[in-house]
Amino acid sequence: MGRPVSLGLSLRYGAGYAGIAIVTQTVLVWLAYFYAPPAEAGLPSLLPIASVGAAMLVGRAVDAVSDPLVAAWSDGTRSRLGRRRPFMLLGALPLAITFVLLWWPPTALSTAALAVYLGVMVSLFLLFFTVYTAPYLALLPELGRSRAERVGLATWQAVFQILGLAVAMVGSGFVIEHFGFGGMGLALGALSLLTFLITALGVPEAPSSHQSPSPGVVESALLTLRNGPYVHYVFSHVLFWIGFNAVVVGAPYFVTVMMGGTEADASVALAVTFVVAVLCFPLMGRLSNRRGLKWTLQVSMAALAAALLLWALVGRWPGLVGAFGQGLMVFAVAGVGVAGLFVLPNAMVAEIADYDERLHGMRREAMFFGVQGFLVKTAMGLSSFGTTWLLETFGYTGERALGLVFLGPLAALFVLAGIAVLSGYREDVVRGETGVPYQTIPPASSRI
Repeated sequence: MGRPVSLGLSLRYGAGYAGIAIVTQTVLVWLAYFYAPPAEAGLPSLLPIASVGAAMLVGRAVDAVSDPLVAAWSDGTRSRLGRRRPFMLLGALPLAITFVLLWWPPTALSTAALAVYLGVMVSLFLLFFTVYTAPYLALLPELGRSRAERVGLATWQAVFQILGLAVAMVGSGFVIEHFGFGGMGLALGALSLLTFLITALGVPEAPSSHQSPSPGVVESALLTLRNGPYVHYVFSHVLFWIGFNAVVVGAPYFVTVMMGGTEADASVALAVTFVVAVLCFPLMGRLSNRRGLKWTLQVSMAALAAALLLWALVGRWPGLVGAFGQGLMVFAVAGVGVAGLFVLPNAMVAEIADYDERLHGMRREAMFFGVQGFLVKTAMGLSSFGTTWLLETFGYTGERALGLVFLGPLAALFVLAGIAVLSGYREDVVRGETGVPYQTIPPASSRI
């Protein structure tokens, strides 16, 4: 706890987020496109797009249940390796293997059997993702004890996340063009495994020594959901992710259909978003120090909402800039919102965990991240299903593109709703700057 956060420790901890970003964003961007490509792509259609959405929804539902279970198990673990590293070591290899298998479906299966295969593989992939990621995130509040240290760790997470996204969403398009989706899966799976192990093996964790008994899974989850600041934060975060996930799933279709680009151009467009995000990282730090984490996150969300509203107008702007250039401008504006999404939330959860410890005398970092994972992943499953339904119902081809046109504004509505929910978050109370209580009545079964 008292060890200073050195640059080397920050780099080794942040490295794991590169692999997390690679596997998750590759699946978000390319999985639907791989199994149900548009006619313009000239690729074989493996499944109807609605079946892909249903398989992703099943996987998200199975995965969501595992978040609080893994979180409670990690919070209550007592071992010489600590509370987090045993799970990270256990989950790293299966996570990489299941990622690879998503891109190597059996060729002899019927359409129904292939849909089942996809649902099972997505479920296993997301299960092992939770086993690794929930304990990984819970390390941040333990490694950094001050806001400066935590924001620093979160910033390095964001840097490595951008690097991972650059590989997954920029480099992946070029790898696909030269080696196909299967080759891309093998290459990115191996690279991700390397980053997982750098963190799992390279970040020391003190042996578990907490004396306070941990509550059970249900009790701990209910206690978490009765934390007033957390409720405002997490449901705002859920709404943010519903909108963001929808446009990530739709991005390859948007670039190839509405912007007139190729799969490689989709990578270029996403690269614009990430470059802008990196340039905005210092701004996020300055704004959060001056105006607070809440205000800065709301500004970031507003920038993303503005980009999503402009999404529907691409190809219709007055002036000399064509549809492709207009689309790149939309991706650039979205980069401001992505910067806030990458840097700020984990630092906010760390402060909420401190607030909870002051109330109950327990460190339950993993449960806060676990409940967040449960809610976000469930929302992302619904978002993916809704996105694919919207595209299939209203169209996602050059001749019938209303689904793509509607997608941006609908996603913007969710982000704007998230801003409204976050307005109830009392940052001064969370940081202990006021004596006003901000905790709802705990569950009757609570032993605390």
